Amino acid sequence: MKKISELKKKWRILFKILPCLLLVLFLKFVFHQYGFEAIALSALFTSIIAATTFLIGFLITGVISDYKESEKIPGELASSWEAIYDKAYIINKNKESEVTKEFLKFHKDTLQSIHD
Repeated sequence: MKKISELKKKWRILFKILPCLLLVLFLKFVFHQYGFEAIALSALFTSIIAATTFLIGFLITGVISDYKESEKIPGELASSWEAIYDKAYIINKNKESEVTKEFLKFHKDTLQSIHD
């Protein structure tokens, strides 16, 4: 039973796309058979289709890598906010200035508003 579910998961996209592909192939055959083709197949046309396919593939690849990088942003922001707080806290403990107290309050309010 496990093999069947792994097979379905692995080839899921193929099973979803196959009916659409068969429909397009059938329509192409019917249009070709009855002379309804708007654009005749030629080397130029097939080259344009291939180039467009590769271009879309490259764009999708770039988007996926950007998406993976964007998953890191919340963690990086949290560590940056924590480092800023640590620096301000240390300065406040050493010098006890009014500016650092105001900043710590601002920092706390900002994090609360982000959380809300």
